[in-house]
Amino acid sequence: MSTFERIDGIIRQKRFEYQCMLKIEQMKSEENIRRLREARAVIEEKMKGVMVLWKLQNQRCA
Repeated sequence: MSTFERIDGIIRQKRFEYQCMLKIEQMKSEENIRRLREARAVIEEKMKGVMVLWKLQNQRCA
């Protein structure tokens, strides 16, 4: 195997490793976005409950 072939093999291996790392980072980002959306939905649901209680309390006070 020539030096060129060895270097070419190393470059191909490193390129493959880099593409795998990028894919993993992309998957992590997608997972984080999904978790943030789920957390936001939960918070919005809780806020609806708080607003209902607040309106009821204001009706009692009025």
